[in-house]
Amino acid sequence: MERPAEDSDALMLELARQVEPPQTRLGADFSSDRYTIERRLGEGSFGIVYEARDRLLDRPIALKVLRAASAEALYRFKREYRQMRTLSHPGLARLYSLYESEHSWALTMELIRGEPVLRFLAKSPQSLRGAFSQLAAALFALHTAGCVHRDIKPDNVLVEYGGRVVLVDFGLTSDADGESTVRCGTPQYAAPEQWTSGVATPASDWYAFGILLYEAVCGRRPFEGSTEHLFEQKCRGLSGLEPTQLEVGHADLAELAMALLSPEPDQRPSGADVLECFQADIPAVAEAQEPFVGRAVELQQLEAGLERRQGIIWIEGQSGIGKTALVEHWLSTLGGGALVLRGFCYDTESIRFKALDGVFDDLANYLRRLQEPIAARITPRDPSAAADLFPVLRRVKSFSRDSSSELDREFRFARGVEALRDLLQGVGGYTSLVIFIDDLHAIDSDGARLLQLICAGQDSPRMLVVATVRSDLAGNVQELKAELERRCAAFSTMTLRALAPSACSELASRLLVGRNLPQTGEAAIVRESLGVPGFVRELVDSIEAHAPVAPSLDRALQRRISRCSPPAQRLLQGLALFGAPIAERICLDLARDPRA
Repeated sequence: MERPAEDSDALMLELARQVEPPQTRLGADFSSDRYTIERRLGEGSFGIVYEARDRLLDRPIALKVLRAASAEALYRFKREYRQMRTLSHPGLARLYSLYESEHSWALTMELIRGEPVLRFLAKSPQSLRGAFSQLAAALFALHTAGCVHRDIKPDNVLVEYGGRVVLVDFGLTSDADGESTVRCGTPQYAAPEQWTSGVATPASDWYAFGILLYEAVCGRRPFEGSTEHLFEQKCRGLSGLEPTQLEVGHADLAELAMALLSPEPDQRPSGADVLECFQADIPAVAEAQEPFVGRAVELQQLEAGLERRQGIIWIEGQSGIGKTALVEHWLSTLGGGALVLRGFCYDTESIRFKALDGVFDDLANYLRRLQEPIAARITPRDPSAAADLFPVLRRVKSFSRDSSSELDREFRFARGVEALRDLLQGVGGYTSLVIFIDDLHAIDSDGARLLQLICAGQDSPRMLVVATVRSDLAGNVQELKAELERRCAAFSTMTLRALAPSACSELASRLLVGRNLPQTGEAAIVRESLGVPGFVRELVDSIEAHAPVAPSLDRALQRRISRCSPPAQRLLQGLALFGAPIAERICLDLARDPRA
């Protein structure tokens, strides 16, 4: 990774000339023309929560500001947002946007006006069964999305004045198959395995649900005492409940609570078992992986790019044509043969370098797992400069030292870019490295500049960058594409077109397994889909409502739209007429005003 000093100095000067000051999106206290902070609601280990008003959308929100400045706190704060941003369920508080401003971080979320569930039930004991049924449904939805809450307790289960039960505070949320071994949760409610091994699974959340249910039914927690004594009791389990402890009519819930408090996770009732106990519908769970067909030529191009171990593959195509599915399928075939780092360009994130932010979060996790001698070989000459641009890297021991603040901002940025190039070069020399950036058309200007500088030159890091771009929005990044083509060692464009009829037929056949449809129906799906995989799925989903009528794309879309609420239908009509992304405020006006 060593370069001649004069070459390094020349690069530093070039970078310093190109850098621009970061854009300030919100003030230091995150009060701005858009958001007005009204009062402080509370605080936790990671953040302070305020009630605020979104003046643009004219609605109250909760504003959570990161309290701790550590790299670990920042990582968890971002992960909380990214894991929950796409989840939509009545029992889960919605997260809206993520912001960064001058090293301060905040996220906006749904404002829940309510009280802790046990306080609510003390006044309305007749609502116990309904409240826990709602909580069970919310927890099942969270687990179905692949997440574990890890801190179910009364203060994190709020009941609004209309009776809606909402699960809040996802600051400790992790992937259901995550590798975290850090003790977490509130001792009175945490499962024994969260203390003994630090590992939390959906069964751990159901254990905490059982403690909460026991407390609601019996009026006290099943275990009391110091933290150490609590977990000693939990590892032994409960012997039983006295009949006098039970609320009238809740014997079945007491039995459920007892079963959930088994010390062994695999002996506890599953989420489906809990929902069945409450006689709640068990939502259908989508297949873990949808069928993938065709695209043999494109898969070969991706494989060739990996063998080259350097360059950029720019994938363009219309929405629904299968860009992300193509890349994800290819990545799934790599197994452990390559390190895959993912970046995303979410419109709801107003942060610097958002296309690469997730990439370096992933890389920090990878570096923390490496053995010390290997990590030392990969570590760049100036690790603190790399961490200046992506502070989460300070989770890695060798990056934890603060850099000198005496250098001006432009020169520190230049040093940071060079350190990132060194780091990626080291990783790429140790293992095959793939960086996948989805929806690159929404990249921020800072991120576009950084991507150019990292990938520039014949001596760019040994890695393959794969990026997807919607063809109707490709104009947003034409300048970036031209610069990457001009400056990168290897750049290729892949245009994804309609699937061949044979591939459409295969996809339809695999999606239709178990459905009764005449052979002519499959042919109609192929014809109506126009070769767009997303349309094939929509047509298949519409079959049951219209069989034996031949599938029609118009009818399928009409059926989907008819299932939307009137405000959502008005919004869809407006978006279709406009034909391009429009401002949030206009979207809200379209949804609210029938005359829009």
